[in-house]
Amino acid sequence: MKKLNHSNIIRCYGYFWDFPSQSLYIVLEYANRGDLHWELQKRKRLGKPFGDEEVWDILAQVLMGLCHIHARGIVHRDIKAMNLFLTSDGVIKLGDFGVSRQMSEKTLCLQSFYGTPLYFSPEMIEG
Repeated sequence: MKKLNHSNIIRCYGYFWDFPSQSLYIVLEYANRGDLHWELQKRKRLGKPFGDEEVWDILAQVLMGLCHIHARGIVHRDIKAMNLFLTSDGVIKLGDFGVSRQMSEKTLCLQSFYGTPLYFSPEMIEG
């Protein structure tokens, strides 16, 4: 993830292992407006949904981030509103690469299912 450098991907600045606490810390870019799930809930409470142009802009930004990682052979495997982060200037950033997978040139299809079951496609559920 540290090698991914794109405006629509949360930047990873580094990581370190803390021996006393036996914890791994990952230093990531801060998206000060939180995730898209939280933004949707807030807008629902306020009665201010996204307009059509905003929705298309969000979709375009997500697709640009996905194109970037797919061109590098990476499959995210957990796209959902909670893994899309917003900055103060309206940039959408794809984050949480915890179950992502680096594909090899020989890999045609992933055999394992990871991610959030409520967001699985029907094809994944049917096997």
